[in-house]
Amino acid sequence: MKTSSEGVEQQAGNEAFQLEDMRVRSEQFLIVWRAIFDYAQIAIRTIILANGAGAAAILT
Repeated sequence: MKTSSEGVEQQAGNEAFQLEDMRVRSEQFLIVWRAIFDYAQIAIRTIILANGAGAAAILT
């Protein structure tokens, strides 16, 4: 039979595991979000560059 201190230790271990799991999930979400953000920035810069090249070609 478990003593009350063993139950408290197990509960504390469970809470620590849940917090660590939440931290890992948050980090994974941020990694994906940063990748999407970087991809969007590259796409926007490419469009601006193509637009500028087209405008220069029309003006010349």
